[in-house]
Amino acid sequence: MFPEILALRRLREEVDFAETAALFGDEVTIAPASTSKADQKRAEVHEFLSKDLGLDDSLVFRVASQLTDALNVPSDKPTVIVLSGAGGTGVDTLYERVLKLADAPVTEVQAAGQLRGKDPVGYLTGSPEDHPGIVKGVWSEKRAPDERFIAAIDGVEHVGTSVDADERKAAQASLWSFLASAQRDGRFRGFDPNEAGAARRVDLSNGLIVLRTTQEAKDLRKTMTPQAWSRLSSRIVDFSEVSQESAVAQLGHAVASQVEKLYGLSEVRVQMSGDMKEFLSSILQSGLPADQLHDM
Repeated sequence: MFPEILALRRLREEVDFAETAALFGDEVTIAPASTSKADQKRAEVHEFLSKDLGLDDSLVFRVASQLTDALNVPSDKPTVIVLSGAGGTGVDTLYERVLKLADAPVTEVQAAGQLRGKDPVGYLTGSPEDHPGIVKGVWSEKRAPDERFIAAIDGVEHVGTSVDADERKAAQASLWSFLASAQRDGRFRGFDPNEAGAARRVDLSNGLIVLRTTQEAKDLRKTMTPQAWSRLSSRIVDFSEVSQESAVAQLGHAVASQVEKLYGLSEVRVQMSGDMKEFLSSILQSGLPADQLHDM
């Protein structure tokens, strides 16, 4: 499937070049750059992201393409990737692998602990409850001039969980509207109480923002304004149909991750016997959600 897609992309570029050359002449028309290296890079990223996850390969390829373009194609706007899918599945590991490929420090926020209040945007920018500059925004930290902005939010479904239903709805909508505006404008106003004037422009050119949520796309739509949904819906990669194979594989990845953290190891792999996989699958078939099995 993927070779055909890549071939069509190359053909389209050649057709576009031919049409432009017909209008303005070959001498003023820049020929399309060879896509062989880009295609190879996408394939390498896809192979790294997809290994042993049991996820829909076409969706993982979509993530790989978005990530490869974000890190290699200059843009005055940030790339936003929303990974949607049940907890305790391969989507968790996919999220971790995406961040591992980042070529700059990642500012990661855990929504369950840091964005539970009614003003998640204020926490990120440094303007809580419309009081700019009281605290430094977690996304407003200074970066080196050539360092790209890379940020992540894990557990978006937990935004606003410590307030009442109406305030939570408003908190969720404000976060998505902020992200949509930041993606559209390629910047946002950040605040730092230690800087004169407090407000400063945070440049998001060539940036990357990755979000992980257990909400399905149809549920995410209910938390956004129509304007935010219009801009961000195409950036949601929805793994709502996840196999038991993926849930079982995620348990192995989770164990490997814990071993790496405890013993300072790297590239740990856990191999399960067929009997163990069958046992875990039977538990999932009984109706236990994958995230609960993961936490047992």
